Amino acid sequence: MSKTKRHWRERKSMKPYKNVKVLILDDDARRVKQELSMEEFGRQQPRTCKYLLKVEDRVYPCPVGRHKVVEKDGLKFCDISRNTDFSFESYKFFIGDIKLNPKRSFAIGEEEIFVLVNFRGISRSGTCLPVFCALVKKAKVKLHFFDLFDFRNEEGGVFVVFRPFSKLEEGEYSVDFYIGGRLLFSEKVKFYRLTYNFSFLNT
Repeated sequence: MSKTKRHWRERKSMKPYKNVKVLILDDDARRVKQELSMEEFGRQQPRTCKYLLKVEDRVYPCPVGRHKVVEKDGLKFCDISRNTDFSFESYKFFIGDIKLNPKRSFAIGEEEIFVLVNFRGISRSGTCLPVFCALVKKAKVKLHFFDLFDFRNEEGGVFVVFRPFSKLEEGEYSVDFYIGGRLLFSEKVKFYRLTYNFSFLNT
C-alpha cells in the first residue's frame, strides 16, 4: 500500500510510450488532422487543440496531461485548453493476484494481475474522470485499461484486471496508473515462466 507523497497538481503527465500516438482533431472534433508520437506532441506543446489517444489499434478520449475530457454532439475528446480540477486527500493501491494476495512476481500464462486503487477525500471535478492503467516494458504498452469514472462520493475506487499473460515475455515491467491525465504511481513487477522438475523411479 502507498499514500500520496506529492500534491496532485505536481504529478507528472503521461510518459512518452513508443507505441502510443496522439491524434490531433479538427475544430469540430470529427476528423483527424495529424498523428503525432508522444514525444512530438510534447515538443510542440500546442496551447489549443482537441485530441484523442491511440494505443495500438484502439482510440480513447484519454488525456496525456491535466486536459479535460469534453463531450460535444455525442463525441468525447480531450481539450488541451481546459484543465480537470480533480483532487483528493489520499489514496492507497494494491497489486496482487486473483486471491487478493499482494505480490510483485507473476507466472506467465497462469495468473491475472489485479490493480485496486481507493481514494479518500475526493473533490469532484463535475465531469467523468479518465483512468488509464498500463503494463509497460521498455517504454512500450503491452496491456492496458481505459475507462471514464464518475466519482459521486468523497470516497471511491478503481479496479483493473490484466489478462492473459501467455503473450508476455519474461522480465521486469511497470504498472503505470493515471487518473485525470496525471501519473498516480508506477510500480515494478516481474514475470517468469514456470519450470517443472521430474524425477524417475528405477524399476
